[in-house]
Amino acid sequence: MFNDLEYGLTKTQKRKYIRTNMFYGFFELCMIGVSFAVIVESHLFHANIFDNLIDANIETSCFVWVCIYMALYILYFFRRILLIGQWLCMDDPRIRQAKINCLTFTFVTTFEMIWFCYGNYEIYGSRLRDFDNKNLWKLMIVILAYGYI
Repeated sequence: MFNDLEYGLTKTQKRKYIRTNMFYGFFELCMIGVSFAVIVESHLFHANIFDNLIDANIETSCFVWVCIYMALYILYFFRRILLIGQWLCMDDPRIRQAKINCLTFTFVTTFEMIWFCYGNYEIYGSRLRDFDNKNLWKLMIVILAYGYI
């Protein structure tokens, strides 16, 4: 007659949620690490890349795109850590989780969708033939393929 959700969450439900968030958090941390490795490997890291972005070549704009996407993954990773902390400390954190998810969608995910469209424009644009850094290009393809999923 009464379900368990009216009286809070069971420990099994909380453990399942925490494990799932830890898995996704680990995946986001791996994406941050790979992105950082490619950024360091590309010799654009030491160049002054933020000058003249309007007239920049394709490698510079792709480098900036990957850097900002890496910052988005960092924001998502901190969101996961915050949610795991909420689930560990509170009896029923679903209302607070809904607020955090709403704020994340409003600000971070909306910007990510716009940035994803810009990345598609850059990678499939007419300037692609001038692209020399293959690792940066492969990382963009992986991020875009993950975005399609």
